[in-house]
Amino acid sequence: PANMTLESGDNQNKTVGSVSDNMVVRITDQNGNSVEGVTVHFQVVQGDATLITEADQNTNVDGLAFAKVRLGNQTGQILINAVSDSLNGSPVTFHIQALSASAAKMIKFSGNPQMGTVGAMLPFPIQIKVVDHYDNPVSDYSVTFVVTGGGGFFGEEQPVKTDSAGIASVNWTMGPAPGNNTAMAVAYGLQNSPVPFSVEAVNNNLPSFTALAPDVTVMEKQMVRFTLEASDPDGDPLSFSIINPPRGAVLDSVSSTQREFKWIPDYDQAGTYKIIFIVYDNKGGADRDTSTIVVENKNRLPVITAFQPEKAEFSVKPDSTIHFSMTAEDPDNDQLTYFWEVDGQRVAEGFQYSYTADSLGHYEVIGYVADPYDTTFHQWILNVKTRVELESLTASSKIANGLPVVAVDWITRVEVDNIGFNIYRSRFKTGDYEKINSQIVRSHKSGQYEYVDRTVTAGLRYYYKIEDLDLNGNKTLHGPVRADIPVPNEFNISQNYPNPFNPVTTIRFVLPKSGFVQLSVFNILGQKVRTLVDENRKAGFYNVIWDGRNDFGNSVPSGIYYYKFTAGKFHSIKRMILMH
Repeated sequence: PANMTLESGDNQNKTVGSVSDNMVVRITDQNGNSVEGVTVHFQVVQGDATLITEADQNTNVDGLAFAKVRLGNQTGQILINAVSDSLNGSPVTFHIQALSASAAKMIKFSGNPQMGTVGAMLPFPIQIKVVDHYDNPVSDYSVTFVVTGGGGFFGEEQPVKTDSAGIASVNWTMGPAPGNNTAMAVAYGLQNSPVPFSVEAVNNNLPSFTALAPDVTVMEKQMVRFTLEASDPDGDPLSFSIINPPRGAVLDSVSSTQREFKWIPDYDQAGTYKIIFIVYDNKGGADRDTSTIVVENKNRLPVITAFQPEKAEFSVKPDSTIHFSMTAEDPDNDQLTYFWEVDGQRVAEGFQYSYTADSLGHYEVIGYVADPYDTTFHQWILNVKTRVELESLTASSKIANGLPVVAVDWITRVEVDNIGFNIYRSRFKTGDYEKINSQIVRSHKSGQYEYVDRTVTAGLRYYYKIEDLDLNGNKTLHGPVRADIPVPNEFNISQNYPNPFNPVTTIRFVLPKSGFVQLSVFNILGQKVRTLVDENRKAGFYNVIWDGRNDFGNSVPSGIYYYKFTAGKFHSIKRMILMH
């Protein structure tokens, strides 16, 4: 078997509590022929449903495997995966939309109690919710709202249809005189119908927005922020609200008349949003403002979730066949394609690739995963019959004696006729590499090696390769590995060492940024004895040696001395003792 494809049963719409149609996959070989007896595992991965067939199904003579589920009591999307390990196309995902049952009852959802302003629309609509006997929302159901007292009216034509959340909603404008306004929602045959609403209307001057919400275009994960401001002619206290805010949006209080809107759209929130802001007083007066926010899609790279072989670098004998594979997921659910390169040459498509090592040397095998916008990859280094096999190769930055160094460590698994190793360094991964060791690192039985590079600079990145050399003069490079040299995060100067000292001592200091540096030595009378540093220095780590002499080159007497360090606004003075 090579491939699994969806045969039938996807995109079903079923009522809660019912049984799905068959979900069917087909298993074929590389030539498209059906394969019998292959086990396919079905599992519910999302939603309220239970398999009523066995989870593991064997394909029949036509290469088909079937499964059914019984839907539970909750509406929403149900996802069922059909999985057969190592097959191209696995898993196959089936989609079932669980729909609500028949409408059973209606309940008051929101909008009561409120206060209203005479002749003005209420700040918030009055709403009822229609549900089935499992309390799932029922959409597209007719509800009639009727004014029963006060002389007001509704802005919507009756009857009103429920939305996808089962909500029927109307905007209610109060009657022309102060007093009680009443209405009801009617849906004949439903439990709780009719549902009454009552609002007290008063004379009132309406609040209004004085600083309006702007229209904005942003990328996913880019913050939207702006301030709303309103006023009320009567000086009534004001409240602010958002109708149907996008997920994650907040409206923070700035003052009694100002609010700040903040939102960082997530990766699944690309689209156009018409956001309605409401300001209302305590007498039912309100004003509205609308902002259109366009969130543009920011593509996310596919994520490689598994790969074989697991080791990034390994050795094989000539004529060996190595099987490579990758699986990946896309955070944006984009369609993925796979392809392979060997030493920069495209050699295959699909999520699997087999390579036969027919000649000696080193080979770079890269598996790529691409969505319609970007590509990610996993890399293997294949060594064919090398005389030295590495178990590990690392490069790590450290601080030694106050200065940055890079420790290049490697462990060998096999060494045959190996004399030793050279170490090469480059500033760039694909740049020119220079040998940095003056003497060869001799081979020894332990197979564990370390070379310390003491010629690195803070804030730079270095790449390292090691080269093995055998008795016949054959050379093989391994790597590269990378080391980043950190920049200090604060000014510091250390106590000199040794202290007391004779005749020389070392003073270490670090600079988090470039700037002018002064380091001077003073006697106990405050007289300057020696200027050690008086110049611009780059960010980094430094050792300065004082040999016990003054600026004229003469030895100074034994005693207590002070050294003063100044770099930007940082100052430090420390004491030291010279003993002849």
